[in-house]
Amino acid sequence: MIKYFVFLFSALLISSLSFAQTGSSCSSPDSITSLPFIKTGLNTGDAANNYTGTNFGASNMSGYDYVFCYKPTIDISIHVKITNVDYAPGVYLVKGCPDSPSVVCLARDSSDNTNLELFSVALQADSTYYIVVSTHDYGGLTATTNFNISVTESFQYDLATYTYWVPRSSCSLNNDQQVHLEVNNNGYDTIHNFYLNYSVNGGPVYTDYVDSALAPGARYYHFFTQHQDMSTVGEYKFKLYSTLAGDGNLNNDTFKVSIFHTDTINTFPYFQDFETSNDWGSERHFGVGHLYDYSTWELGTPNAPIINSAASGTKAWVTSLDSLTNQFESSYLISPGFDFSNMIQPVFEFDIWYETANYDYTILEYSIDSGVHYTTIGTINDGENWYNTPASSPFQGWNGSSGGWIHAKHEMPSLAGVSKAIFRIRFNGNSIPSEGFAVDNIYIHESPLNDLGVINVVSPKTGCSLSSNENLTVQIYNYGLDTIYSFPVSYSLNGGAWVTDTVHQTIAFDDTLIYTFQNILDLSSIGTYNLVVKTNLINDDYTPNDSIAVQIINYQKITTYPYIQDFETDNGGFTTDGLNSSWEWGTPSDTVITNASSGTKCWVTNLSGYHNNPEQSELYANCFDFSNMRNPKVKIDVWYETINPSGGQLESTVDTGNSWQVMGVSATIDTNWYSSGYMWIGSAGNWKTVYQKLPSLIGKTDVQFRIKFVGATDASGLGIDNFIICDNPLAGADYSYNGNQITFTDTSYNADSVKYIFSDGTIFTTANPVYTITEDSVILTMVAYNFCGNDTATQTIYKTG
Repeated sequence: MIKYFVFLFSALLISSLSFAQTGSSCSSPDSITSLPFIKTGLNTGDAANNYTGTNFGASNMSGYDYVFCYKPTIDISIHVKITNVDYAPGVYLVKGCPDSPSVVCLARDSSDNTNLELFSVALQADSTYYIVVSTHDYGGLTATTNFNISVTESFQYDLATYTYWVPRSSCSLNNDQQVHLEVNNNGYDTIHNFYLNYSVNGGPVYTDYVDSALAPGARYYHFFTQHQDMSTVGEYKFKLYSTLAGDGNLNNDTFKVSIFHTDTINTFPYFQDFETSNDWGSERHFGVGHLYDYSTWELGTPNAPIINSAASGTKAWVTSLDSLTNQFESSYLISPGFDFSNMIQPVFEFDIWYETANYDYTILEYSIDSGVHYTTIGTINDGENWYNTPASSPFQGWNGSSGGWIHAKHEMPSLAGVSKAIFRIRFNGNSIPSEGFAVDNIYIHESPLNDLGVINVVSPKTGCSLSSNENLTVQIYNYGLDTIYSFPVSYSLNGGAWVTDTVHQTIAFDDTLIYTFQNILDLSSIGTYNLVVKTNLINDDYTPNDSIAVQIINYQKITTYPYIQDFETDNGGFTTDGLNSSWEWGTPSDTVITNASSGTKCWVTNLSGYHNNPEQSELYANCFDFSNMRNPKVKIDVWYETINPSGGQLESTVDTGNSWQVMGVSATIDTNWYSSGYMWIGSAGNWKTVYQKLPSLIGKTDVQFRIKFVGATDASGLGIDNFIICDNPLAGADYSYNGNQITFTDTSYNADSVKYIFSDGTIFTTANPVYTITEDSVILTMVAYNFCGNDTATQTIYKTG
């Protein structure tokens, strides 16, 4: 069954060609006519979303599907490799189309974000097989993936190096390090005898003989008998490879990696600006962790078109000083070791500049087990300028454009007392090269003794019915190591005079305190209030984290309907929020979304170009009182020009924004709504009016709507115009008999006009018609109309009452 039919029908002129797109379905596959078959630079979003794989339990086939077809002329075994993927990919080799009840899945592989392989799949001559590349779609964010595909004949004997586990870059490598290699049997016959080898820095080759049976597709984990002396600080270039008599494929036998033994720092504070010393890199190349020399990290003077300077001085670490990252780069900038044995709460600070493409991201990680395992430091927005990807994103990190050098800071309580820690700055690239990530002025130190700050305004919150008697309650955090017993805290509303209270309470290190000011706030007027709250601790060692600034909005509550907002006079009282919001009110001048739906003005994600990337933004409407509405309905003019997984949706709240619900999905209430699943995705081609009944909101007194937009792939985005809330009619009528004559009385709710349609062809457009029944029974379809729309009620009328 074809998914998202409603979208394809309603946007036929735009998207009907997707059925003929190569790779979109079993009827329009990308045909494999000979082996080896290799294609690069593909994307499942260029195909269609036709299959779910539920017939054979596919876990990663809820996104768009790219379909290949292969009909071998002889019995053959093949090896399928999918590389350069994004997040949550899956590959399935099936006999029969995926939606066929008789489909048989011969092989599958799926992951979170790693390459995929199908080993030695036996195929029969003259049978038709399909290879489907898809994803697990997390809320519209991972509906597509880039990928390369390689389909080759499986050799009888093919022993491939796969990966290694130890040693890893660390500050505690010794003179007796184990060396590990993992190999895989890519052939279709069992391997019995083979050799595994390694060398370091071009030195002697150490060889182990393996007398073990390795079945097709099986992996073998090997620790070499010869250990390696890595006690000297420096770089160790490993070459690991397999040797198998009769190996039919020598291209996958060798694996190369550089391992670093780093210095250990135990004197703090530690500061590195890379001007005169280079313990993260430079001459000894510490810190550039890479596979197959794929890293672009360089230390020097940045000279790219955008990242063109250091944060201070002239030198910084950058993923390429004057060019772009590699396609699908996965690389690391590795630190020296640190001894935090005598520290209570270490703090990591540095200057960063990022200019990345879609799905690129950078994170800071630490390891305390000699680099075997790494842990991400922090989560989105929980430190100073810390990670900016949307909360719903399948990855977290720094992404997009920082617009220049910014300062990032995060506490590291988990490293207190740890004697051997190592950091790495991890860059993950995608299919589109970018200038990437730059690092300067790394500062690692103990938390200060005295450091207090406001971290949250607990109340009041933006809402529908704010009053003249609002309590101001805040959350205060002690960053410092000393216990604080008394301190002043102040607030200013709309730039007015500071109001100060003295808090006579104790707050220990790494603890929080909830405090309510003695004064109350008057927020009864409709509009936006700018509130700043700060601590005023005497001798505070770090003042940038003392204060918090928030906007509190008291929205107008609408009680008269229909409510019609065309945004011509003003912005309608709508407001924006969220990550990297590009929402603008005004006259569109984009090359795609070129005009408003009516008049000249509307809301668009960037009036003159592409939306931001990444973006997870919201456009908030006013509040609505539905207490007297029996059939509320929303109508909006939308123009969407997005590339999956970018898109928008309408959400509502009835609890002042504590929780939000997506309003409607395709074909559940009104079919003229979302274009795909539960979002407006794709190309509308022009303005279109969408509508949705709101039965879950009947009787609610504080309803607020917002348009939520997720931007992940560059495009014009989403436009909103003519936002209407109205009370749809409800059709109904009573009737009475006088012999064969039936008198109808219109009982419809909120109807401007009605129509009675009888199954014998009789039609009345008056409110209270008299109908003569001549058959034993007749079906009445009654339609009620008003500005908002129409409603239909059907019942059977019998000749005798």
